[in-house]
Amino acid sequence: MKANLFTFGCSYTHFVWPTWSSCLSPYFDRIDNYARSGAGNLFIFTCFSNAIADDRIKKGDTVIIQWSSFVREDRIMQNEETYSLGGYAFNNGFYSKKLLSRYFNTLQKGLELIGFITSIEAICEQKGINLKMFHMFEPWIGISAGEPSFVHAELLHFGSKKLKEYRVLEKIKKLSSSPLFFPNSLEMLNDKEKYGVGYIKDKDTGKAFEDHHPQSIVHLHYCIKYIHPWLSSLSSTRKVDNIDSLTNNIKEWTEFMRDKNKVESLEVHGSILHTKYKSLIIPSKSFNTDYTEPQIPFKFTNIDLI
Repeated sequence: MKANLFTFGCSYTHFVWPTWSSCLSPYFDRIDNYARSGAGNLFIFTCFSNAIADDRIKKGDTVIIQWSSFVREDRIMQNEETYSLGGYAFNNGFYSKKLLSRYFNTLQKGLELIGFITSIEAICEQKGINLKMFHMFEPWIGISAGEPSFVHAELLHFGSKKLKEYRVLEKIKKLSSSPLFFPNSLEMLNDKEKYGVGYIKDKDTGKAFEDHHPQSIVHLHYCIKYIHPWLSSLSSTRKVDNIDSLTNNIKEWTEFMRDKNKVESLEVHGSILHTKYKSLIIPSKSFNTDYTEPQIPFKFTNIDLI
């Protein structure tokens, strides 16, 4: 039986450089990465539920879900057929302040996340699917609601006070303490003083600018600390003796993306970098892993940069 992995998340799972999903290539024959930059939790749950409905995920397969924040809005707009994924709801061009003031509420987003988590747990248990989850950033810390970059003071007026009153954050924290979750979020390992930052090229100006997403080396360290040990305990994954070649590959990616001049020299952009930039090899190719990015209707926004 082939070892199959299905991953779901936002830009902390699908980005212009390899993420933790790619760092799991040694363990699997096939990886289907449904994650998209800018995605919120509704999109993540929709991708998972459609994969289940399509009977793509079967008994013995492995699912790992990286939850996003609940200050994001995922919608297929009127007369559109793709998701508009703009990331933080208060800082993208899809939603006006008037619309957010009338319809957006973080209390709803928190309650939905509870439903998403419990539903996926029940489905995977019933179908015999190996499941693990983790957060982009712990949503119960401060007033972040799981958004690591920044939080506007406006957020306080969109249901955050009710999150505490209805014990929503407490419930999410409790659910996240179960064995089905890795102990920490990815952002908790994203020490910028230790790892520095990478660069992204603006497709309009051609200039590279600093980006604070976790670099590939951070993703690898998260895998080594949490995900690889769990995968090694499963009977349905490939057995891995060492990850030296993976480590060297990820170091090369990290060094490249830290170099502003090299990033500005790139002629490709967005996720195309993974498949068309010849001097760097994506991890899946090194391990003969069939890596795909299945299409749930979506619209790229901030991923299409390099």
